[in-house]
Amino acid sequence: MLRRHLLLGSGAAAMARGVAEYRLEGDCIVARRGGIEVARVASASPVAVTVHPNGRFVYVVNAIGEYEFLPRGTVETYDADLRLVATTPLSLSGTFPSDIALSPDGRHAVVAIAGGRAYNVLPVGNDGVPGAPSQIVKRYGVEPDRVAFDVTGRRLYGGAGETFAFVNGRIEV
Repeated sequence: MLRRHLLLGSGAAAMARGVAEYRLEGDCIVARRGGIEVARVASASPVAVTVHPNGRFVYVVNAIGEYEFLPRGTVETYDADLRLVATTPLSLSGTFPSDIALSPDGRHAVVAIAGGRAYNVLPVGNDGVPGAPSQIVKRYGVEPDRVAFDVTGRRLYGGAGETFAFVNGRIEV
C-alpha cells in the first residue's frame, strides 16, 4: 500500500529558512513556508518523505521497480531548499519501497520495502547522504509497508505489528 506523508520540518536550519513542512503531491515534493509554496520538485513515484534531525536534508523514497536497469527502488536526498543532493539505490530486489525512518541521531535510515518484502538499513554519512545498504532483513509472510523508530532509537516498529531491537546500526531479528 502506497502512502503519502505530511511531515513538519524540524531542526535549526529548517526553522532558520522558515520551511515549515514538506509534503508529497502527485509526483512532486513540495516545500511550504507559512502555508505558501516555496519549492516544488518532480520525483519518480515518491511515496514517503522525512527530514534529517538537523533539518538540513530531506529524504524521499521512490516506489519504483527498476533503477539503472536493476530491480531496486531508491532514496533521494535533497537539501532543505529541495535541490537534489544524491540518489541512493536500495538492495537488489528492493523494489517498490514504501516508507523511511531516520534514527533520532540521524546516523541511520531504515527503508520498508513492500515489493521486496524486506527492510534496508542505510548508514547516513556526515554529508547527509545515505550509503549503500549495510543490512538487508528479509521478511517472509509479511509485506513491510511502514517503519518508525521510538524516541530512543533503540526500537524499530514495522508494519504488521513487528517490533525489533536496533543496536549499533543493525536490526536484531
